Amino acid sequence: MEFNYLEREIDDLILEIINDHAEDEKVWIFLESFSADRKIDALSKLYDTYFAMAKFPKHFKEKKRKLFQSLNEVRINRNIYIHANWLNEFNGDLVEWKTKRLKSGEYGHVHKKISIADLDDDLNRIVNIHEELFEFHEEITQRFYNSY
Repeated sequence: MEFNYLEREIDDLILEIINDHAEDEKVWIFLESFSADRKIDALSKLYDTYFAMAKFPKHFKEKKRKLFQSLNEVRINRNIYIHANWLNEFNGDLVEWKTKRLKSGEYGHVHKKISIADLDDDLNRIVNIHEELFEFHEEITQRFYNSY
């Protein structure tokens, strides 16, 4: 649920940058067709346009790079949780999370160890990244609009 809230925030930020009328249904329909990774990439590129149009201190680009690296990491972890087969739990904390072709040519299940502590850590990380993203957006847009 927290990742969905984070993804919705990404939607809102994209809409704020590209359209003064974020409530415009046409824009929402377009954006809804994007996967989470495409939304993250689109927002990153929109921030790059700010960097190209106005002068920013170098630390902004590094801050953006780290933030978007973190966004992609939580997106990947979220996909593991969503696509895991929680019905077939092995050894109490191993879950099937994908099927892949083995070197022998056969298919097998890949298992991932996931504990309650892992889930709590990832949830806290998503919440923290969400806050970082909001603060970054406020800082970069304020600096951008004050440069004109």
